[in-house]
Amino acid sequence: MIVHPPQIETRDDMIRVTARLEYQTRMCSLPDRLWVEVPPGQALQPCERADGFAPALLHLAMTLGESLDLRGVVCPRLIHGLRQYQEAFLVLYPGRFRRSEIKAACSEPAPAAAGNPVVCQAFSGGADSFHTLRNHLPDASSPHGLPVTHALMVHGFDVPLADQTSFAGMVAFYRPLLADLGVQLVTARTNLRDVTSPVNWEISHGAAVAFVALSFGSAIRSFLISSTQAYFELMPWGSDPRIDYWLATQRTEFLHVGAHRTRTEKLLDIADWEPARRGLRVCWANPKGMANCCRCSKCLRTMACLKSAGQLDHFQSFPLPYDRHLLRALIHRDEMGVRAARNLLQAARTMGDTEVEADIQHTLRRSKRRHRLNKLMNWLKGR
Repeated sequence: MIVHPPQIETRDDMIRVTARLEYQTRMCSLPDRLWVEVPPGQALQPCERADGFAPALLHLAMTLGESLDLRGVVCPRLIHGLRQYQEAFLVLYPGRFRRSEIKAACSEPAPAAAGNPVVCQAFSGGADSFHTLRNHLPDASSPHGLPVTHALMVHGFDVPLADQTSFAGMVAFYRPLLADLGVQLVTARTNLRDVTSPVNWEISHGAAVAFVALSFGSAIRSFLISSTQAYFELMPWGSDPRIDYWLATQRTEFLHVGAHRTRTEKLLDIADWEPARRGLRVCWANPKGMANCCRCSKCLRTMACLKSAGQLDHFQSFPLPYDRHLLRALIHRDEMGVRAARNLLQAARTMGDTEVEADIQHTLRRSKRRHRLNKLMNWLKGR
């Protein structure tokens, strides 16, 4: 795969950096342009370096069995890091990827950024995002020295590009909420998911975040990625504290934060915080608008946790009443869902909510029986 030097374009009142792609795979129907764009006048603007395009396309090259030939300017530290990053994915996902040769036509560090250093975090409005924000607020007394100055929301990741109304509504809601905390919201749009459609998003989303962050050149000093899993429960995932730092350049570091706590613990930590009460958005079944559907597995587990803490009534983004019968009907279909349920079970037990404790135990027993039945059916089919 040849990634031609990125170019800056102005179109439809947006500033876009785009790179033309040439595939080695015959009859490849994937888009031949990868782009990311931002509104003009925004604090962070894209540059013509190829740093961001390198991690964005690595998983695709490994999936197609092609080399990754970068014709634009790339930081030498990033090239070294991507080779280590690739080795990690070959180990974590054996048999899924093929090793890709990473080549860079021009290797040099980005120039130092002018102005005050930017500390940016990926922001979706979920529990992980709000936990990172609360623990990295702009505060001169902060002991870690990493106060968040900007929060990045990307159109084309969770919200499809075709759904402009939902993303505009999210921006309109979160911009003043973040501004009240001293954090500036920045936005971007990208067609990355269309370009990398052969790759599982759960595997590639960490590199996707790095793509957008590095598209701003050296403007961002530190980029914070909120953990999905705690250290003790790590399993292969697209964003991982063991590998995210390999995506750094000599000007921009990537820091995976929050892995010392489970998502349930994070949720309890922000349960009394008014910004989270106003804007917590966890739903995957209803990506449109700010309201959570209150009926999918993620919503139900979140609502059950907040109920156990006596805080659910304070959360405005859950418009429907909690229904324990829906919680009891859940089937946790993968290991991550089972772990989330077990963490919730422990929290409910600690807080003395015997109702939620009994309901989660019921779902775990049902899930275990379903998994055993599926294994038996698969075995019978294979005979």
